[in-house]
Amino acid sequence: MRLLGGLVFTGALLIAGGASAQWATDVKDDLFSDGKTATMIGSAGPNYGIYVSCSSEEADVSFAYIEKSSWESGLEAVPAKLAIQVDGGQKHFLNGYFYQHNNDFIGVKSDQSELIRGILRDIRDAQRQIVVGVRVELFDTTATVDFSVAGSTKATSKLFDSCNLSPEGPES
Repeated sequence: MRLLGGLVFTGALLIAGGASAQWATDVKDDLFSDGKTATMIGSAGPNYGIYVSCSSEEADVSFAYIEKSSWESGLEAVPAKLAIQVDGGQKHFLNGYFYQHNNDFIGVKSDQSELIRGILRDIRDAQRQIVVGVRVELFDTTATVDFSVAGSTKATSKLFDSCNLSPEGPES
């Protein structure tokens, strides 16, 4: 049974393999302010991803695990937990909720900005492996996906810069 999924601007990133970067950040002008918006995507093949978004005008940043799957009515009411571990270090936990990312992907998303900043610091400094897990207690289901670190430092640094996020701050 699939748990999740969604990518818009990085279809090529999700399909790309081999030595190419598995992480990318897209920055755009924010039409509603003088700032920027940024989206960072990490790929674990064509079916799984990490999707992070932020704005330079707001202190908020969101983190989502996405998976290629079809949306089912009622999922928006199902709580989920995200667990993220980088290089076998500290385990970070986020409360999440299901959402329809786009027509092809659904996701579990968290808006716990302060905790997410700590996760992003770890992703920026990653040397070997990023592991993301999802637990859905209602379905008694747990899944984990391994992500390459290729390109994660550059992509995360670009996200920090574009959204005026301090790479330092409270630990998660």
